[in-house]
Amino acid sequence: MRLMSPPKNIILTSTLMASFFLSACGDDNDPTAHNSSGQNSSEKNSPPNQGISSRETESSSNNATSSAPAVPPNNTTADGPFQANTDPSCSDGRYTEELPDVSADIDHLINDFYALDNPTTEQMAQVQLDVFDIAYPHGAYILRNSPGFDGAGRCDLTFSDVEKFGTTSPWNFAIHECGHALDFERDTYFLSSNYETPIPTNDYFGRGEITKDRFHNDIPDAFANSTYFEDSSAKQGIHTTYSEWSQYTHSVAVNYLLWRFPKLEYDFDTRAMLNFMWAAQRYWLWAKEQRPQDYTAMLNDEKLREATLLLWGQSWLYYDALGKNTTWQETDKHLQYINAMKKPELLAVLNEVRIKHGCIGL
Repeated sequence: MRLMSPPKNIILTSTLMASFFLSACGDDNDPTAHNSSGQNSSEKNSPPNQGISSRETESSSNNATSSAPAVPPNNTTADGPFQANTDPSCSDGRYTEELPDVSADIDHLINDFYALDNPTTEQMAQVQLDVFDIAYPHGAYILRNSPGFDGAGRCDLTFSDVEKFGTTSPWNFAIHECGHALDFERDTYFLSSNYETPIPTNDYFGRGEITKDRFHNDIPDAFANSTYFEDSSAKQGIHTTYSEWSQYTHSVAVNYLLWRFPKLEYDFDTRAMLNFMWAAQRYWLWAKEQRPQDYTAMLNDEKLREATLLLWGQSWLYYDALGKNTTWQETDKHLQYINAMKKPELLAVLNEVRIKHGCIGL
């Protein structure tokens, strides 16, 4: 794996993330996290007392092995979203991950932190590490290994920066920004402790082109449009588009972990993840219909095929697990993305990726 410095035109800044939250966060008044990659290490330290209460949650068995045969992970529902939308013969349907432990004893750490009057960035960084060491080791790995993690949890932002943008906690910002920095420093998407997949060599074309497709107005107020597809960052290609998809899926992982704390229930990231799933399908179809040379190159790009299918599987796994293992509920806001993804042409182009990858297809 080649080490590389994140190119300046690829790195996503906290300002970009913040503007996204300002434009899209209107009906969500809670927070949570973002994340990506390999193994874990630990260091422990904890803050003071009282704060956010947790609701009772059913404990669940959160084990799934990465090299398992084509069976759904045991943390998804039988005949649920994961099984319905992935190919068991392919990388998406074989995707497995040890989910964050929703039964972990982290209440005292969360409550003690939120009982502090003026928490510092350093205290926020420490409580994140303490919580993730216990319940989400992959999140702790990202924070500790990201070149943007300066020991104070900054990754291009501070605790006070985050509070300015209307969230009550920077959990999601830290993992999201640190995840980007780690991806591009190592030229790899760090999906989970089981999966690291190389960033494709070619960046292809600017993602903003898909705003001219016939699907764009199916969801005119789609979460990511104004920040990622309709502004200056829309010139960026597949590299950052997939890094965003990965980081929003990691955000959902932390939302999943913290959902039992009512003050930390935060659904924004789930919709952002769905938005990028829909955008990925459209990017492939746009290439097929408008950029045939790019489409041929993309289909022959094994790194891109694998990244596409793994992210598709990981996203459905978390969507499934949210509904099964937490009190989160699917709403019309989620269904508009899911229905948009089910357009026959969009399903067909993803199936072409699977078949080219040597799978049976759906």
